[in-house]
Amino acid sequence: MKDVSRTKKQLVDELMVLRRRIARLEKAQLRLKRTPATPEKRKAGRKPNVKDVAHKLLKNEIEKRKKTENALRASEARYKSVIDHIGIGVALISPRMEIMTLNHQMREWFPHVDPSKKPLCYEAFNDPPKKDVCSYCPTFKTIQDGKTHESMTETPAGNVIRNYRIVSTPIRDQKGRIEAAIEMVEDMTERYKLQEQIRESEKRYRTIFETTASGTMIIEEDTTVSLVNRTFEEKIGYSRKDVEGKKRWTEFIPAEDVEQIKKYHDARRTDPGSVPENYEARFLDSDGNIRDVLVTAAMIPGTKTSIASLLDITERKNAERAVKEREQELEAKSRMLEEVNTALRVLLKQRDEDKKELEEKLLTNVKELVMPYVEKLKRTFRTHEQITCLGILETNLNDIISPFLKNITLRHSDLTPREIQIANLIKNGKTTKDIAELLNVSTRAIEFHRDNIRIKLKLKNKKTNLRSYLLTHF
Repeated sequence: MKDVSRTKKQLVDELMVLRRRIARLEKAQLRLKRTPATPEKRKAGRKPNVKDVAHKLLKNEIEKRKKTENALRASEARYKSVIDHIGIGVALISPRMEIMTLNHQMREWFPHVDPSKKPLCYEAFNDPPKKDVCSYCPTFKTIQDGKTHESMTETPAGNVIRNYRIVSTPIRDQKGRIEAAIEMVEDMTERYKLQEQIRESEKRYRTIFETTASGTMIIEEDTTVSLVNRTFEEKIGYSRKDVEGKKRWTEFIPAEDVEQIKKYHDARRTDPGSVPENYEARFLDSDGNIRDVLVTAAMIPGTKTSIASLLDITERKNAERAVKEREQELEAKSRMLEEVNTALRVLLKQRDEDKKELEEKLLTNVKELVMPYVEKLKRTFRTHEQITCLGILETNLNDIISPFLKNITLRHSDLTPREIQIANLIKNGKTTKDIAELLNVSTRAIEFHRDNIRIKLKLKNKKTNLRSYLLTHF
């Protein structure tokens, strides 16, 4: 774990140091083998103890070299293991833009690339291959100026485009010259697509937010309005630059309503179910006019921020108030009409009572003041004509004080006065001849009127006796 945690630069530096030590040991051994023996050395060689010492030194040097080589191989193995399992792509690129080596991740992404053939990176990594270095290539820039560079690519891969994030750093030799560049490659395609989807979604929701018919605003926990839409500007009269981040939600509420609205605001963040999502409120526009609005409020999930939509219902509320006022007026008029009707009923009752009283007086007067004289005349008249006329007079007086004429007039307003007169005589038992003599007309005229009376009483072509009908129904 200690080795895996080493940085890429430390591993590369360690590798270079080991390679240089091996190179020095190989050169020292080669010089030792090629140097001729001097007389002193030959003389010394005759001394066993000197030869043994030299042999021992050489053996120690060889053992040290083997240890160094083993350490180098172990270090290279660790380096390779780290690079292959680092989780991102790693490529070593030469100054001629040749691919020198690829780690496991890069080989999975580009299985057709063979580093042993040292292909050009801009040809091997692009499908179809490019003819020159990519314009965005950070590795080319690193090789040019020796600095670390980063870029996001649009790499063609057949029918699709892959997006890679590449960070390139230089590898230098002992003299500081750039030997190669290391590319650290991360596949950002899915993340890039997700970001693009998020951008599209944000664009779509912003369009909805901006074009909705309701004034909409985003409200922070401290009641600051952080965002408003175009409809809010148009309806309320404030520009967004004067509202966003500068005004509080409560500044648009009449002072007497602020306490209740603030309770809704606080409760929505602690217990959303305890407050209504939709409610009516009063809102102040930029001119200080009170607008009636229908508020729809909800929390944005995972935040302390809420969104409120304001639908202007001022005209509807004005209409409701006008209707209510009209209903109150109609109710007042209705009460007044009821009082008038009561008064009329009293008057009509009084009229009926007066009429009844008048009829009773008329009946009494006729009976007491007229009928006695009729009886007296009966005793004094001698001729048939006088007696007949007096009989008619008596009959008519009785009819006046009887309900017949009133009933037949009310129920059959289409009867003429002559027809009513004849119907009255028929009811009193007079024949056609008697009626003709009394009215001094022909019997044919009386028959004509009798037919009209039967037609208007709907007795035409019926066997009903006219006198019986009049006696029964009137």
